[in-house]
Amino acid sequence: MYPQVVSRAIAVLGFALASLVLRGCIEDPALLEVEATGEGTALSQQWVRCAKNGGYCAFSGTRQVRYGQSQQYTVRTFKNGVACKAATFGAKRHPAARCDVDMSSGAAGSGTAGASGGPSAGAAGSVRAGAGAGPIAGAAGSVSPLPQLTWPGANGKSGVNGDPVLNRASVEAFCSWRGRPCSIAHTYTDRTSWESMVRGSGWAFDNFAGFPGQLVVSQGLVPNGRAADLAACASGAHDQNFRDFGALMVKKGRGASIVRLGWEFNATFMPWGATNATQWKQCFQRAATAIRATNPSVLIDWTINAHGTPSNVCGGSSINCYPGDAYVDIIGIDNYDHAPSASTLADFNRIAEAPDGMTWLYKFAKQRGKPISVGEWGVAPGSDYNQTGENPEFIRWMHQWFAAHAADLAYEAYFNSGMANDVESNLNRPVGSGCVRQNALAGSVYRSLFTR
Repeated sequence: MYPQVVSRAIAVLGFALASLVLRGCIEDPALLEVEATGEGTALSQQWVRCAKNGGYCAFSGTRQVRYGQSQQYTVRTFKNGVACKAATFGAKRHPAARCDVDMSSGAAGSGTAGASGGPSAGAAGSVRAGAGAGPIAGAAGSVSPLPQLTWPGANGKSGVNGDPVLNRASVEAFCSWRGRPCSIAHTYTDRTSWESMVRGSGWAFDNFAGFPGQLVVSQGLVPNGRAADLAACASGAHDQNFRDFGALMVKKGRGASIVRLGWEFNATFMPWGATNATQWKQCFQRAATAIRATNPSVLIDWTINAHGTPSNVCGGSSINCYPGDAYVDIIGIDNYDHAPSASTLADFNRIAEAPDGMTWLYKFAKQRGKPISVGEWGVAPGSDYNQTGENPEFIRWMHQWFAAHAADLAYEAYFNSGMANDVESNLNRPVGSGCVRQNALAGSVYRSLFTR
């Protein structure tokens, strides 16, 4: 019966392996382990190492996770990741403990698996591959170890805005500091007037001349102080402005950039706030169509502001302002540690699952068949709506979320700002010369995670 168990394990794990390899999530195979256990030919569990003791086991959905070592494990059921700690599992701490997640379908329930309840070492029907382990003698084929999820990995698109200047030098200084090149650079147009916002925005591209990655450009639907122009935009009066912007992108060699069009519309602080949902959607549709008319390579990103939509905007729900699949390539969200802040992982997950949260929007994007983006995110000790100050764990939790959703994550870009009376999210710049705060603890966590 043993060869059949191995063959079934290979078939079940093959697709997951291929998917993770293509996403660039491979880590050192010596750190990884897969164990498939079952009886006869009915494979029941596939344990994949996901974290060392004290680390974090990142996954999506509801899964069984075990904590322990040497076949002495405590098994519990968790949703969307868990801290690999004895206290979390109600278990005795093991000096060399680790966590494994069951990647078979639909695991549920909890209990302790060990000498009396789990498979013993070398028991028939177990498949192991780990440090120094090769193909199993006599087995029909072999099972390669499944990697832990990482971000950015080889193919993930990760980057930052330019701070203190929206240019290539500022972006690359940040990326050099973090120890990994950025594949994304985020910039913004000047929104003083229609002219500066569209035809006069060439500087936004010139400042990134030679940058080898992809540009993300946050572009308004109307200039500052011109909220009344949304009605004209909806009627098509500004189509030519947006056609000119698309043509400028192509002229500057940045046709394949991502445009976050009218981002954070579901709030009241943007001049294009969607207090009239129908009018706002019509304006977005006209603008997206006009940009594509002169720049067919552009990717249009529809981005919301996280954590809640006022009742007088989009009828109280951001998705009421979704302009339609034909006008959107990416569904995005800006997510800071404020309004509200997350003190614990449970808080973070609860906020992410709530309306206008990251996981909530991820589910909406999946329904629409669109990838998701996080174009702005960061710690926010300078925000009036922050209750936790500098929270290094927020960086860790965001990274875990990115890793768990890597297959559907178009890109993410940290928002780095040392400016006073802003979110004050700066990680790398020392205080002085216009920088009022450096979040050194959060920066240390960021550097430890985003070099992978």
